[in-house]
Amino acid sequence: MSPGPRLPLEVTPGPGSRRGLWVEIAGTLALITLLSILANAALFSVLAFELELQRRTDLARSAARILRSEMEATPDTRRWKEIGKAFRAGGLEVSDLWIVRADMEPVFVLEGGPPVDVDPGLESALIQRREHIEVVGEAFEGRRAVVVTSPVISGHETAALRIGLPLEGEGPVAPGIGLVVGFSFFSSSIVALSGYALLRRRLLAPIARIQEATQSIAGGEFGTHIRVNAASELSQLAAALNVLSLSLQSYRDRTREQVASLEATNRELKEVQDQLIRSERLASVGGMAAGIAHEIGNPLAAVLGYVELLASDLDDPDMERDLLERTRKEIDRIHRIIRDLLDYARPGTGERIELSPGVLLREARDTVAPLPALKEVGILVLADESLPNIVGETDKLHQVLVNLLLNAAGAIAGQGTIQARAEVRGDEVHGREVVFSVLDSGPGFDEAVLPTVFEPFVTTKEVGQGTGLGLSICLSIVESEGGWIRAENAAGGGGLVTFGLPLPPA
Repeated sequence: MSPGPRLPLEVTPGPGSRRGLWVEIAGTLALITLLSILANAALFSVLAFELELQRRTDLARSAARILRSEMEATPDTRRWKEIGKAFRAGGLEVSDLWIVRADMEPVFVLEGGPPVDVDPGLESALIQRREHIEVVGEAFEGRRAVVVTSPVISGHETAALRIGLPLEGEGPVAPGIGLVVGFSFFSSSIVALSGYALLRRRLLAPIARIQEATQSIAGGEFGTHIRVNAASELSQLAAALNVLSLSLQSYRDRTREQVASLEATNRELKEVQDQLIRSERLASVGGMAAGIAHEIGNPLAAVLGYVELLASDLDDPDMERDLLERTRKEIDRIHRIIRDLLDYARPGTGERIELSPGVLLREARDTVAPLPALKEVGILVLADESLPNIVGETDKLHQVLVNLLLNAAGAIAGQGTIQARAEVRGDEVHGREVVFSVLDSGPGFDEAVLPTVFEPFVTTKEVGQGTGLGLSICLSIVESEGGWIRAENAAGGGGLVTFGLPLPPA
């Protein structure tokens, strides 16, 4: 047994197929690294924002306290604006810089604008007499740290100073976020390449060797052995594959031995079968030769005896006529035997047509009814006109029915009844057939002869009354038409011969 064809390594990917394993692993490592770095970057941004908030708040508080001290040291409120301008000119970026009296009248406004109503900062400064600090503004849209100082008191003046510093560099849009993102991608690439280099040697290469070995085994190269230096799971997989390969090799070797043994046994059986066929043929030829010799030898011996008597010049015209009549009868008997043998071996015309079962029965009855041996016999034909037609050779089937009717007439010795019937049996699933039966009112078949009744030259008739070929001819014809035939004794008495012919498909 030669190895089978090598199967293709490449297979058509299905709808759920993914990329290569190394791409999946490297991409997963890079993604995990990127997410880790981004998470750290977000945490770093939050911490940086808190530090920046604290720094700007402290700066705003210090600036507010310095301005407040300078303004309280200057009794002339008209100079407060100059102090504010000098502060703003110092280069510190401010978002709010104004001061209002207790009646909400502004002393000066350099940046921003005082609220129309008293806000929490002014309420804390003017009413509660304390400093107020808060972060105002929407996220990502100019947030700022605002400090409202405790009241500025100068003479009879009481005012509130407000300073706001914008918060720069907080959140995901901070100036350092680009560096963080770049570092993230760089780190991800390093991790992915390092992971690919390590995994290719420790994971992908062993998997590739296992895949090649599997392909070899699938192609019929049993006995393939692989060894991988990899993780325990892959080593166990390789070991299992080696066991499978050895098992398949052993199975193939046993199969070859069994096939060789079966081939040798088949050859022996064929030789024995040929011997049996030859023996059966020889036995058939011997049996037929013995039957022919027996059937023809007796009348031939009688003819020879009659001829010798005629040659002896009897001088008795009546005896000579009697001997001549006896000679003619014996010669007719020999002629009938030879004719039946020819009918037994005749191949037929081969012309197959549709035939009505009822018509076949009636034509066979009409053929035998005029014979002298059937004058006292009643032949009853039972066949429905609606029976489906069968397909066969007219002459052959006619001969079968005539033989069966003649045999039935001989069984009842010319006195009694014969019933010829045709009916449909079976179903569409197992197949339908037309079954013919011929039943006589005689004593039935001899149980000793019944098993061999269809063999050539087997007969229960007296010597000279039959050749024993009638039922053999019927068997040959029915089987050539694809049917079956059997003989039995009916339950109510009499001999019954039944044969069936298949109906053509509807």
